[in-house]
Amino acid sequence: LGFLLSLSSTAAITKLLSDRGRINAPAGRHAVGMCVAQDLAVVPMILLIPVLAGGDGSVWGAAAGVAKASGFLALAAAIAWFLVPRVLDLVARTRSRELFVLSVIAICLALSVVTAELGLSLALGAFLAGVILGSSEFHHQAVSEVEPFRDTLASLFFLSIGMLFDSSVLLEEPVLISVCVVTAICGKAVLAFVATRVLRLPSKLGWQVALSVAQIGEFGFVLTQVAARTELLDERLERVFLFVAVVSIAVTPALFALGNFLEQRSERDARREYDEAHGLIDHVVIVGFGPVGRALADTLEAADVPYRVVEMNSVTVKQERLAGRPIILGDASRPVVMHALGIERAKLVVIAINDPSATGRVASLARRMAPHVHIIARATYLGEVEQLQRLEVDEVVPQELETSIEIVVRSLRHLLVPDDEVEERVDAVRTRARNS
Repeated sequence: LGFLLSLSSTAAITKLLSDRGRINAPAGRHAVGMCVAQDLAVVPMILLIPVLAGGDGSVWGAAAGVAKASGFLALAAAIAWFLVPRVLDLVARTRSRELFVLSVIAICLALSVVTAELGLSLALGAFLAGVILGSSEFHHQAVSEVEPFRDTLASLFFLSIGMLFDSSVLLEEPVLISVCVVTAICGKAVLAFVATRVLRLPSKLGWQVALSVAQIGEFGFVLTQVAARTELLDERLERVFLFVAVVSIAVTPALFALGNFLEQRSERDARREYDEAHGLIDHVVIVGFGPVGRALADTLEAADVPYRVVEMNSVTVKQERLAGRPIILGDASRPVVMHALGIERAKLVVIAINDPSATGRVASLARRMAPHVHIIARATYLGEVEQLQRLEVDEVVPQELETSIEIVVRSLRHLLVPDDEVEERVDAVRTRARNS
């Protein structure tokens, strides 16, 4: 029962935080951190349940379970550090989004099959696949690619939970159910609050985190199935637990709203302090790390201006990370990737890619996510300027025009034309380009 009650619902919490735009708030970070720590504990829990159920009743049985857990975790770590990043690196070099998505799904299915063959849970394999992908440099891109499936799969998950709801249990044992629901939610909230106080978090922030993680998690259903198979949990207790778990997840939005109310005044200042400490206020977001993006990054670095870069070329990202650049691999037209760059708090976004279609998508997303941010975009041809201006790009730099001006300037200087006359000619060229 301790295993079952100790887990919180990562799916419910992250969904609520994402929908409300609070996943990067201090309370959101701590709540998700707690959930991740709990999820990591699922692996030894699943492996220890058969030992708790009896097994051979000896120390050797427990030792075998621990050895099995250690061996599997060592295998997962080896895959995380060696095999998966290399496979994804090869896939990323093809620049095929379809192949990348299929590779991510294949990794998930492969690990699920491995865990099932070891006599463990399919869900455990999927979870470990997420941990492995999350530890790689491709995690932002992986999240952005699978995000379209997230809401659909989350809906199916909550639908399956709803199907576990058995109202007859409440009619049979109303007192027991009521006591269990109140005890589980209040007990978890109090213990989580104590944990936040140990971490020296402010009381209001602590209560918000505690109320966010007060429900019973989805891995509790997995553990219930494992415990039922090993006859560690009888049918009556299983039905009671499932009812309590479903109710606790159902009231999570109300608990979350209560936590937001308690934290409403102090959260904004706490979030700003956190962001300032991590240099994510008024920074520059650079999309694309070609010659233009590199030159801008070098200039900003020399001027001690904070910046973040997103690039699709995995080789470039790997090289620049080794050089200490703040760069991530990902598609800037995906909200998850732009959110990872902190675009909501950026002062300037520079789109330095040479793909007109991608430039438009990135500009549109940037304006939607950060209405206040100043956007400068590179355009290959003059015909693209008007289209980008309609997308509310503040400044458009057409490569075709700038190349023409540079040729004009060099030609006139070679002909010994005075500098003031050169400037007049350049202004005339710009004026004609704007009016054309």
